[in-house]
Amino acid sequence: MKLIKNRYLVGMFFLLFSLSTLADMFQPSPSCSKPITAYKHSAQWEIDNFNYAIERYEKCMKDFIEEQNKAIKLHQKALSEAMDNLNSIVSSEDN
Repeated sequence: MKLIKNRYLVGMFFLLFSLSTLADMFQPSPSCSKPITAYKHSAQWEIDNFNYAIERYEKCMKDFIEEQNKAIKLHQKALSEAMDNLNSIVSSEDN
């Protein structure tokens, strides 16, 4: 029985390790487009368009950051639950 539990623990370790490596295979990046700089002698409408583009870029980047922070919290929760699960199995193995 002890051998089966040890194999289970080893299997859980490799499963968690493989899932964590899959999670890091692709790094997300923002799809925000940086605005083209308005030059000093540009017309007012070009300056206004540039300022609007800056606002859109800032919102896009803030949305991306918020999305990534939510993903971080989900990953941390999953990690915490996995560690709790593993710890409960290990502590029951010790008893």
